[in-house]
Amino acid sequence: MDSIVEQQRNLHEELDKLVKGSAQTGAYKFGSQKSRVNAMHLQKMLLDRARDTSTELLSIYKDEQGVRAQEVNSLSGNEMASFYTKLRGLKDYHSKAPNEIANPFRVDILPSFLQPEGLLEAERNYEQTRKEEAPHTLGGLVDFSGEESYGRFLDLHSQHDTFNNIKCVKPVDYLQYLDSFEKFDAFPNDFKKTATYKKYVTDLGNYLIDFYRRAFPLENIDKVLARGREEFEKLWASRSFRGWEHVKPVAAVASVDLDPYTSASQLENLGMDRLKSGLMACGLKVGGTLQQRAQRLFSTKGVPKEQWPKSIKAKKTASKTGSSVDERKLVAAAEAVVYTVCRLLAEVRQNTMENVERKMARSSVELENEDEDEEEMPEIELVESDDEDDEPKKGKKASMVVGWDGKPIPYWLYRLHGLNVIYTCEICGNHAYRGPKNFNQHFTEWRHAHGMRQLGIPNTKHFAHVTNINDARKLWAALKDKKAKERFEADQEEEYEDSRGNIVTKKTYEDLLRQGLL
Repeated sequence: MDSIVEQQRNLHEELDKLVKGSAQTGAYKFGSQKSRVNAMHLQKMLLDRARDTSTELLSIYKDEQGVRAQEVNSLSGNEMASFYTKLRGLKDYHSKAPNEIANPFRVDILPSFLQPEGLLEAERNYEQTRKEEAPHTLGGLVDFSGEESYGRFLDLHSQHDTFNNIKCVKPVDYLQYLDSFEKFDAFPNDFKKTATYKKYVTDLGNYLIDFYRRAFPLENIDKVLARGREEFEKLWASRSFRGWEHVKPVAAVASVDLDPYTSASQLENLGMDRLKSGLMACGLKVGGTLQQRAQRLFSTKGVPKEQWPKSIKAKKTASKTGSSVDERKLVAAAEAVVYTVCRLLAEVRQNTMENVERKMARSSVELENEDEDEEEMPEIELVESDDEDDEPKKGKKASMVVGWDGKPIPYWLYRLHGLNVIYTCEICGNHAYRGPKNFNQHFTEWRHAHGMRQLGIPNTKHFAHVTNINDARKLWAALKDKKAKERFEADQEEEYEDSRGNIVTKKTYEDLLRQGLL
């Protein structure tokens, strides 16, 4: 029921909120890599919505159907008549739909701490507190693998395994692969024609593009890829693209109009390449000398295609030459994509190599107890020393955390016991257990046993480490079926011996005895 002018006002308000929200998100200093990457994705969402809103607003201003001009003219005339007309329209609408619920124009996607009220409150409370509060976190907008560490490192283990499984190349370790994965000269030229190589290069390029979109959502990678495609076309046309200098570009296939020509000798003036293109367009053989090609093409003038002799028609396998060169260009284009994105990810690639070298120099115990500076710990309570002389400096994390008994324990001990890992159990009502020790002990405690009784399942050792209700029910059904098959059935398995020494089942023996046959 909103008028065109009211819709414009709502769109202007929405656009202003989106621009301010994007600026507030970009100005907020997040404390972890995860929050920073998610903040960039949130900015991209806001900017995309602002672009869509601007497009919609521009279409209203263009007013191609003249609805806005008509409404503005009605407002500039008799104001009271226009007001009562709109009031009457509103009453008629709500009389027909009395239970209609008014919905907001748009739903705000900014978190509460980035709203203007939240930022103003944080600014007011900044001078009142002297303790460093943990920064707000932002997540759930993009997914990364554990190896990628929220966009800091590449995860090419899958591509590395595929590379090592190729028979024609020498296997390398992961660090060597990171240093040379874009060097496609290691592959033989014959292998580059296969579908296996094409799939490998395509998958590698798709992963690098997807990683760049996730790690740098505000960058316009499509524009960079378009420029790279133009450079590739120029290099391919000049036969100077790296590794493909020996491939000739495909000649343009176009038919030749034979009406202006009265003899085969006149067709010879077109040249070898143009005659070859014309023969390929007609599906004829393309080999032979210049005179043979011209005579073959001129012999089809004025003759229906069905009456062409089979001796001049090309076989089906003869067209593979042109298609193979096209396939090579597609593979070379996939290599060009890898080259382009590698230039963009040069710094991330170097950081990945340094991270792999750092992990190779550590023991397994050090890797398990590794303390990452970027890890978010919102549930850990930081405490400060009571000694005024040893007051920690502002901006640094305290080295003590609170344990299960409320007393501070060293952070390295906190990580060593795995208290930073939280396990949830659906059977216990999604209760959270901190650390593997508490998680393993809870299977024998009252809360888990009560949840199992509510499900009608005995809390036996068979259900250890089962936290999902559906999994527990499926396992209980499988155990009941197994017990039913193993249960002893006297009628079928208990054996009797009759007077003649025959061994029969209990049921058969009782039937014979009842009939007096024994």
